[in-house]
Amino acid sequence: MIVHDKTDLTVFVSKWGSREAAKYVLEMCEYYGLPDYVKPSVKNYHAGCCWINIAGVDKVEVMDEAIEHASPIPHFDFVYSTIYLDKKLKASHVGDFAVVTGSILCDKLKNQVTARCGKLVKNAVTLQFVKDVVAGKVDAKKAEYSKRIKANKPVIPYKDVMMEQDAETNAKKLQKSGVDLDKVGKSAGILNSIKGMSGGMDVY
Repeated sequence: MIVHDKTDLTVFVSKWGSREAAKYVLEMCEYYGLPDYVKPSVKNYHAGCCWINIAGVDKVEVMDEAIEHASPIPHFDFVYSTIYLDKKLKASHVGDFAVVTGSILCDKLKNQVTARCGKLVKNAVTLQFVKDVVAGKVDAKKAEYSKRIKANKPVIPYKDVMMEQDAETNAKKLQKSGVDLDKVGKSAGILNSIKGMSGGMDVY
């Protein structure tokens, strides 16, 4: 099913039970455009909106859900980010990830992994954790995963215009207040710090 404009999309998500997920869909539309396709609810299967090849992943799906998740901090899950791994996903990895968090969904036959959370950036952090574990760079431990999630810093090549928009807006505010971003190294990390502190969509 395809929506033809934002009016169609607004009507589609207005019927959703999860208001937070519906709002996120419309905000994503502002940055990424209309979803590539939408899925209506059928019996026990929730409706969803899907984007292909955005934000550094193969697919993003926002579903009409509000899955309560208390780890590492209380929040609701409804955003799914999916990638195909370059390295082989082993059966032991699947078990290890299940112990670490319920946010990592593995398809060993497809060599595909999905991260589920309430924000795109959290999914990016989760997928980088997965890639590092599969590559043998770190062990699949709750402490390591929790540290990364709380730091809110994705490492994979990750372009999220939603975060960049927040960062640029905050940078302009700082400049107006008299802060010289060039002197303190704007390109060397000030924007990354602002992104982490921003009150935009991708921070809890």
